[in-house]
Amino acid sequence: MATLNKFSADTIIASINHFFNSKNKIEIYVSGGGMHNPLLINYIKAGLPGHDFFTTENLGIHPDAKEAVLFAILANECVAGSKQIFNTSLGNVPAVSMGKISFPD
Repeated sequence: MATLNKFSADTIIASINHFFNSKNKIEIYVSGGGMHNPLLINYIKAGLPGHDFFTTENLGIHPDAKEAVLFAILANECVAGSKQIFNTSLGNVPAVSMGKISFPD
């Protein structure tokens, strides 16, 4: 389990470093079950020194409501949104509807 925990932290750190210049201080917001894992959070903080860490509570979103918020966004986009067009540099990725309404038989 310790290896998986460290691997998860290293993957998160690598992703953040890939998309953000490590010289710029950034704000990192955590939520969901992983934020309750002190070892994981300590690994991430150690791998990203100088950055500020917050929970999504600072944004007015309960950190344990991540899945509920995601499904609410998907439902809204399905009903009222338009098709999402992903990064065109990926090639022939089609525009997709963010969610689906399924009725019982």
